[in-house]
Amino acid sequence: MECKVLDITINSAKGLQDVNLFFKMEVYAVVSIQDYNITRDNTCMQITPIDKDRGRNPEWNSPMKFFVNTFASQLSRLTLVVELKADKKFGNKDIGEVQVPIKELLDSFVESNNERSVSYSIITPSGEAQGLLYFTYKFY
Repeated sequence: MECKVLDITINSAKGLQDVNLFFKMEVYAVVSIQDYNITRDNTCMQITPIDKDRGRNPEWNSPMKFFVNTFASQLSRLTLVVELKADKKFGNKDIGEVQVPIKELLDSFVESNNERSVSYSIITPSGEAQGLLYFTYKFY
């Protein structure tokens, strides 16, 4: 089983749907790699710090590392999932989600020391695209 390391930095999001009525949103991201042949594994989940200041346009610049099974990714089984959530006193609220096939990231990555910067549309719980998630990544 060949593995690669995915170095990813969750940078920011812009234009999020505001899920708070009276207060500024405090937003964080839950990042995981999911294999569709395996039941959801919460041990591979990483969380950014909460951005308490920027509301609909949070910034984290939060670096993370994941180990990626390249065989599973070439079979299109692996997906990078970034869930955006609003931190609330009486239960967190889902803002939206980004799902990116790992195969897509691997195929578009040029083997070098340079990180690749990308942005993806955020899909709200109602299924609409609203806002963008920005991150950088590289494999080695």
